[in-house]
Amino acid sequence: MSAQGQFTENTLIDLGTGSQIALFAFRACALNQTECGCALKTMQHFFGDQDGPDFLDLVSDLAVAIARSGRRRVQLGAPGCISVTLDEASIISALSAAQTDDFELCSGHLYWLLAARPDNKISRLVHSIADTLASREFEVRAPDQHMSIDANQTAIQLVSGHA
Repeated sequence: MSAQGQFTENTLIDLGTGSQIALFAFRACALNQTECGCALKTMQHFFGDQDGPDFLDLVSDLAVAIARSGRRRVQLGAPGCISVTLDEASIISALSAAQTDDFELCSGHLYWLLAARPDNKISRLVHSIADTLASREFEVRAPDQHMSIDANQTAIQLVSGHA
């Protein structure tokens, strides 16, 4: 584990159900925990027996695409952690921007996460995830821009295909 700043004023709880669902699923997928009964049951609870696994597949595809296309390591909080890393805040912010059709802001967050221009596949995945959440009336709220940071928190690294 490596240290990276995490937001201390607004936690994942403050960002609402849509953000919680998205980040829970992303952490599970990035850590290859999609076969875990907890992740699957949670998604089935929110999306139904058939749509829950499909939503988890969408998020898994995004996690894999970011890991393969990214030129830097993405920092994730530990499963169950209510703190949000800076990278997780960008994931949530990209989804929030996609829900409000702010394509430039969404692309900016993805660019920062990848340290490269996001390809169409990644952009489509983010919009599909955002649309799926919105279709169930799960708003993804972006973290405040002025949050303070606690640099003493630890995070898990999602290792990209590049050094």
